[in-house]
Amino acid sequence: MLRVRSLPFLDELMQFQARGRARARFLLRFNHVPAWQPLQRLVSLEILPSAAGLRNTELAAVSFACHQLRGPECQSRAHTAQAANENPLTRYHPPPRGPFRPSTAPSLDPGSHDGNAKGKEADSVPLVIPARPDTFRRCTRSPFPCTSVCKLYQDVFAEKEEIRENVTSPEKPEEAKLGQTNFWKFGCFFHHRLTMTMQEIHAEVQLKNYGKFLEEYASQLRRIEDALDDSIGDVWDFNLDPIALKLLPYEQSSLLELIKTENKVLNKVITVYAALCCEIKKLKYEAETKFYNGLLFYGEGATDSSMVEGDCQIQMGRFISFLQELSCFVTRCYEVVMNVVHQLAALYISNKIAPKIIETTGVHFQTMYEHLGELLTVLLTLDEIIDNHITLKDHWTMYKRLLKSVHHNPSKFGIQEEKLKPFEKFLLKLEGQLLDGMIFQACIEQQFDSLNGGVSVSKNSTFAEEFAHSIRSIFANVEAKLGEPSEIDQRDKYVGICGLFVLHFQIFRTIDKKFYKSLLDICKKVPAITLTANIIWFPDNFLIQKIPAAAKLLDRKSLQAIKIHRDTFLQQKAQSLTKDVQSYYVFVSSWMMKMESILSKEQRMDKFAEDLTNRCNVFIQGFLYAYSISTIIKTTMNLYMSMQKPMTKTSVKALCRLVELLKAIEHMFYRRSMVVADSVSHITQHLQHQALNSISVAKKRVISDKKYSEQRLDVLSALVLAENTLNGPSTKQRRLIVSLALSVGTQLKTFKDEELFPLQVVMKKLDLISELRER
Repeated sequence: MLRVRSLPFLDELMQFQARGRARARFLLRFNHVPAWQPLQRLVSLEILPSAAGLRNTELAAVSFACHQLRGPECQSRAHTAQAANENPLTRYHPPPRGPFRPSTAPSLDPGSHDGNAKGKEADSVPLVIPARPDTFRRCTRSPFPCTSVCKLYQDVFAEKEEIRENVTSPEKPEEAKLGQTNFWKFGCFFHHRLTMTMQEIHAEVQLKNYGKFLEEYASQLRRIEDALDDSIGDVWDFNLDPIALKLLPYEQSSLLELIKTENKVLNKVITVYAALCCEIKKLKYEAETKFYNGLLFYGEGATDSSMVEGDCQIQMGRFISFLQELSCFVTRCYEVVMNVVHQLAALYISNKIAPKIIETTGVHFQTMYEHLGELLTVLLTLDEIIDNHITLKDHWTMYKRLLKSVHHNPSKFGIQEEKLKPFEKFLLKLEGQLLDGMIFQACIEQQFDSLNGGVSVSKNSTFAEEFAHSIRSIFANVEAKLGEPSEIDQRDKYVGICGLFVLHFQIFRTIDKKFYKSLLDICKKVPAITLTANIIWFPDNFLIQKIPAAAKLLDRKSLQAIKIHRDTFLQQKAQSLTKDVQSYYVFVSSWMMKMESILSKEQRMDKFAEDLTNRCNVFIQGFLYAYSISTIIKTTMNLYMSMQKPMTKTSVKALCRLVELLKAIEHMFYRRSMVVADSVSHITQHLQHQALNSISVAKKRVISDKKYSEQRLDVLSALVLAENTLNGPSTKQRRLIVSLALSVGTQLKTFKDEELFPLQVVMKKLDLISELRER
């Protein structure tokens, strides 16, 4: 019976324990004064109108809290006051600060509460709680209003009377003894929990203080270092720097290691497409660093008058090996273009009987078409370089004449005749493949349909629709920013779009007249595009030449208007150069001041994310200014050269000022390269964190939907792959995999419209910041 009747009492003890913890948390806020002083101040300010109603067990709990804050000395004070039957809460003035005599700690034995007249007298003192807590005065040392304090103590003391009745006035003496024993056990348990809580609070406070100390100490050391250093700030000498650092992350993991999900089919699709895109990037890098420069600089350094007879043939003979490497490079590009088309056609199958690899409804691998456009741009650029290189063609003609002379009398030159014929065939192959301006045309005229019953391309209507849809999507994104201040790489993508459009026409033999006209209308805004160095490309000439059937659909007036607009554009640009120089001078000067200010300012931990966002925007803004100025310089100068028009003195001065501004931006990034390199790593992590948050929201939305389908499984696998890939360095391979994965993960309205656009902006910023030094 006793055990059964004591159960309600234990529940009440648990309630008392919870309120005791709340009261202890309040008392612990006064850790900057002696332990007895805050309790005394509460009484003096009438926050606790009567403290005589506190029992010995409650005072013991307060004593334990004081011991955790101030050590045994404060505990000894509280014990001394209680041993003298003097409640420390009723004293107004603090005791003298002399040495304390050792005193006996209050007994926690349940028997000490039995028959104690003074204890009963203390119990009989009524607890006075005002009706309106908001009438109390504010405690000057308390970090929160006294109304909250009063509410806390009202809850604690309201329950105390009810618990006291169960402990001091039970129905039977056995229940009283059991209740007092449980009350004593509660005090020990409360002390243990209070100790653990205090350790956690102290650890957190000390950790914050230690972090602040490290920040202050690091900033102090930095100021001392700057004061003793000869240079102003962390800058590098632009002229005396012997070593150039390439600050780009290098991916050591292979694509097979990065692309790992439970969806094996999706893994294969993403792996194949990622490998092709990486191959295209390598080919483009090789063309830009090796073959473009090799062709452009051929014949430089010597004039025709200074060359001795026979030097041209010798120079071309040494250049044959380079042309052979270029031939192998072009052949590899043809193979990659063929492979990309076959892989895309195999995914988008129009045959309803044939099984699908994955569900492609709503899946658009726009990244694949963008990379394919970049490779077509490389082939197109090689054609333009060779076509505009008069010296190369002249030397080639002279070298062929030399071979004819050698062919008539090979013994005179010490050459065997049987070796001469294969060499002549090789030269004919080089001439037909490279020097006749057919590099791009030969690529798009390949036999894309498999002859052995493999992939069907030209008759695949689903693939044709997807191809056209991807071209329109890329063009819509490019058209909006082409010619605007926020333009970055839209001109290069426009060249790729024209190449893709010609390839689509060559494969499927269908043409969209409206889209063709839209491509030509861009020429009014951008009449010419610089491919590389001084090689300028006119999109209207390219489209008319490669698709003559489409040109016949347009009237001659519209075609002539494009050429007339080219002259008008150059005149307007020459007139506005002076105004452009003044505007960009203000813009670049303001940007340089922002750059100096934001990089010199010490980063605060409480505003670290905001500071990273500001630095990211400033870096990108400087890159936009550099791109805009560079585009004006190259387009204007190349148009003057290609159209053979004289340049005025004012235009020359304005272009020189623009070159100075461009070099100023480069110099600013170079001078602050140490700080920029440190900031870029933090900015990329911050952008990756933002992208991960967006993807996580979409993934939870997919998981919450209980309907199962293979398409939903592909979406979830793609989002998981994007998350796993973003958890690492921001390398080209990882960003490529994320882009391909999101092509699958954005179907089924996984992302809302207001979520998808910010994610695309973050990924674009991540690309720019990660390749800041390379660009």
